[in-house]
Amino acid sequence: MAKRISFYLLSPIISLFLFFLGCTDPIPKSLERYNSKEIIIGKYDYKGDQPVVGKDGVSWWKLDSSQIVLDEQKRIYVLDVYRSKILQYSPDGTLVQELSLKNTAVPYSNPDIDDSGPDSSLKVNRDGSYFYVITDEFKWTVFNNSGEPIRQKEIIPTTISMNRLCDDKVITNYEIMDAQFNVLSKLTYKLRVQNDYPVSADALFNFSNSTRRPSLSKMNSSRKLYWEKKVDRDCIIMSILGLDSSGNIYLLTDQPVGIVKLDNNGSFVARLELPKEASDYVKHGTVRGSYQVLCDGSIYYIPPMLYKHDEGFQSFIAKGTKSIYKLERVQ
Repeated sequence: MAKRISFYLLSPIISLFLFFLGCTDPIPKSLERYNSKEIIIGKYDYKGDQPVVGKDGVSWWKLDSSQIVLDEQKRIYVLDVYRSKILQYSPDGTLVQELSLKNTAVPYSNPDIDDSGPDSSLKVNRDGSYFYVITDEFKWTVFNNSGEPIRQKEIIPTTISMNRLCDDKVITNYEIMDAQFNVLSKLTYKLRVQNDYPVSADALFNFSNSTRRPSLSKMNSSRKLYWEKKVDRDCIIMSILGLDSSGNIYLLTDQPVGIVKLDNNGSFVARLELPKEASDYVKHGTVRGSYQVLCDGSIYYIPPMLYKHDEGFQSFIAKGTKSIYKLERVQ
């Protein structure tokens, strides 16, 4: 069950078969520049060749990408499923405070067993005043910043599970809610298909790799086309990472691996290289880990947890740190 749920909960991370030549055109000149920065949030040691609970009481090597999020002030939040706590860190990785989730036992998967139960996940609103946690299979609970549960919602994923928009509304496959899970409107899409990415009650994006040139489309709820654009250099689109407050769209691509930024009309703005650590987790069109696009256009890559049988596990735990990676536009 754990792997099946992860497939839906983490932003659409999929394996694609390649039926076309890929990116062969000259690279367009990027209109923007980005720098990459490593942010270390956790450290741990070994005892008898086994990792032990580390800095701030967290089992850092067991922490998956779905358990780390950021708010719009770039504060970092970590869900410690073993203690039902949320730890808040400053943008540079310094512990600020711990929050205990009241009357809640957060489910989690045993990192040593592939199919051991529901996966946990954490999301946060724009100013860190509300947290969204999976507290049962397909059930999300919203907590305030005192750790009190406010409302629970069953969200069965189809195309996406749940995203926070830049206006602080929460969108699922079926409806739009405010930050406290009060329903504001129902989505009226006539048909949901693979790779749909809803962004409002009457707008969605969808990407296709079925033609010789991959494309991104914007449609209304009746699937009437606003526009369809070919993607820079014919790159394979692996997923839609998100939108910023200006409506720019960020796509994770393959051949070559990177991020393509398009404006709200689908025109090319920039191509970003991934941090080496992110590229290391991309093989044969499959991506591990997750990305978060903030409303100011900053992008964070959050590496995955590895299981003992995974390739690279020993080097993964030997590092003794848990890091995330920031891609930030250079002014």
